[in-house]
Amino acid sequence: MAPVPRPTSGPRTIPLPAPNLDSDGDGVTDTDEASFRTDPNNSDTDGDGLTDGEELFLDFTDPLNPDTDNDGANDGQEVLQAGTDPFSFDTDGDGLGDGDGDELNIDATDPFNPDSDFGGVSDGDEVFLFGTNPNDSADDFGGVTGSGGDTDGDGITDNDELACVSGFCTDPNLFDTDGDGLSDLDEINGGGHPFAFASDPTVFDTDGDGANDFTEALNTTDPQDPTSF
Repeated sequence: MAPVPRPTSGPRTIPLPAPNLDSDGDGVTDTDEASFRTDPNNSDTDGDGLTDGEELFLDFTDPLNPDTDNDGANDGQEVLQAGTDPFSFDTDGDGLGDGDGDELNIDATDPFNPDSDFGGVSDGDEVFLFGTNPNDSADDFGGVTGSGGDTDGDGITDNDELACVSGFCTDPNLFDTDGDGLSDLDEINGGGHPFAFASDPTVFDTDGDGANDFTEALNTTDPQDPTSF
C-alpha cells in the first residue's frame, strides 16, 4: 500500500495550548500546574476544599496534601470553616490537635482557647491527664468527679490534689501516687495511724536511702533522713 502523502503546503506547526490556558479554572495556568505537579483538569487536586490557586497563591498550603499540618483537619476546614492555622498542629497550644481526635472533630473544644471551659485546667490536661470534661468547668478541680470529689478515695479531694494544696502535686486518680505502699494522705500527714513521719507522696523513697517510705514507716525510721535506717 502506498503511503498517504503528507501535506506540502499550509501550516505544519503542532498546535500547543496557549501560555495562559487554565483548563480547570483554578487560577493556575496549565503550564504552571505542570511545574507544581497539580492536576490541570482538577481545580482542587488534593480535594481539601481549597482550589489549587488558593493554596498556591493565597493560603500557601500544600496543594498536594489535603492536611498540610497533619492535624486531622483538612486545609479547607481550617481556612474556610474553623479559621484555625493550617500550618499548626495545635493552634492554641493546649496539647490537643486541631483535628481528628481533638478539638474540632471529636472533643468539640475551642481551638483558639487553651482552656475551653475557663475552669483553670487546659483542655489537653483534662483530656489526656485527668480524664475530665474540657467543656465543663465544674470538674476541673474535682467538683463532680468521684464520690465527694475524691476520685481515688485517698482522703484528699481532687481539688486539693490538682491544686497541690499540700505542697505536693499528687495524682487525683491514684490512691498512692508514688506506688510505695502508703496512701497520699498517710504520707502528707506523717502516717497518722501507726506511722510517725511525713514523707513525699510523689517520691517512692523520699530520702533516697534504699528503703522505700512504706518500709521506713513500718520500722518507725525517718523517711526524710537517709541515716535513720
